[in-house]
Amino acid sequence: MRNLVISFLIFIILIITIVFSINFLISKTNYYSEKANQLETLVIQDSWDKAYDISTDFLNGWEKDSKKISIFINHFHIDAINNEILKLTQYIKYQDKSDALAIIHDIKFLLKVLLEMEKVTISNIF
Repeated sequence: MRNLVISFLIFIILIITIVFSINFLISKTNYYSEKANQLETLVIQDSWDKAYDISTDFLNGWEKDSKKISIFINHFHIDAINNEILKLTQYIKYQDKSDALAIIHDIKFLLKVLLEMEKVTISNIF
């Protein structure tokens, strides 16, 4: 009986941890997607100084949050997003509009993929 109770408690803790991690990931990907949309608008409007400030904030925030996200996400995806954000800051710094917009779309796509990989679906279970 004791083993059953302990197993059940471990199962409940596991479910709570999974729910927490998915909610954390959803909130962070939504936050960074919104930042990417904001950057896209600023780059289109040629507001380079403001876009550079936001892109460095984006980079600093992502570096801090990616450490928490890396607990339950493959490092490959986090490294890919890190590389794209680093490129983005340089493209914005040197006012390269077409490459900056391309990288922003790439970041949004990578964030979307990151979120899709963690959804509970039949294809992700098997």
